[in-house]
Amino acid sequence: MISGQVLSNRLDGLLTPEELWMIKLKNNTAGFTMVELLIVVIIVAILAAVGIPLMRGNIERARLSEANAGLGTVRGALRAEIVEFGGIPTTAAMNTPDKMRTRLSFRLGDLTGRYFEDNDYTYTGTPGDPTATPPTLDTYCITVIGDTAVGETGASAAKGDQVNGLHRSMNQNGTIYDDTVCTDATKEIN
Repeated sequence: MISGQVLSNRLDGLLTPEELWMIKLKNNTAGFTMVELLIVVIIVAILAAVGIPLMRGNIERARLSEANAGLGTVRGALRAEIVEFGGIPTTAAMNTPDKMRTRLSFRLGDLTGRYFEDNDYTYTGTPGDPTATPPTLDTYCITVIGDTAVGETGASAAKGDQVNGLHRSMNQNGTIYDDTVCTDATKEIN
């Protein structure tokens, strides 16, 4: 086989520059074969098949981490409330996001993150009775439930629509539940 350079030297003057260029291109063997390209495509497909589910799992963990952090923030404020006033607030004292925010000295948007917002957090509390037989302890449950509605406060989470129905709860001991109540031991996370 004659190389493109030798062939173009022999045909110089017989062919136009465009025809010589086509001969050089036709004889050029640089590049990837179809088999090499197919192998690369298969490797990329395998990496995508493994990587995408792992990434989705990380996104879910990030959403739940934000929920856990918000619950911990509310629990910390409740603990300060207990120390300051000698007991937990009743459910009626904090049954709306505005009441909870006012009672715990949160500013508008303090609990609003990327996925959850102020109005996604709820509180139920029952003060204990030390004079009862047997004495009962203070119990409370803080719950966060993701939704797509903009809260009554107007503070909206940027990605709130991605956590619709996602929920977490935390009790007075700091135990986190994958549920909307703090009593089901089978739903305990830690």
